[in-house]
Amino acid sequence: MKKTDKKHEKAIVTALTKVCDQAMETFDGFQWLTHQVDFNDMSRSIKVTCVFETRAQVSRFIGSPTGGEKRKEMSQLIQSELKPLGIQLQDSFKQIKFDSEEACLEEHQGKWNHRLGPL
Repeated sequence: MKKTDKKHEKAIVTALTKVCDQAMETFDGFQWLTHQVDFNDMSRSIKVTCVFETRAQVSRFIGSPTGGEKRKEMSQLIQSELKPLGIQLQDSFKQIKFDSEEACLEEHQGKWNHRLGPL
């Protein structure tokens, strides 16, 4: 990893940590989030995975009558923190995913690196 990539990575982690802290207070069952990015094309390549405890919580988050609003609120949180870094999501619907600890445990034995796969 190049020195500039390390600098970008640190800034992204700091920004997404703010999102994570706020999401933990706001959304039922939200646990943590992670990201993947190609530093040669950050805006187009970044993927953020928001992790909840259970599948049911993910379903309620994205599938309830207010799910669209919650998803929009999470997307706005993420985008508002990344924008000052010069990262503007090209398609937030594809670049922000929602998953659960429960699903990863059942399908990938809790190994998130296998579940998320390569970028």
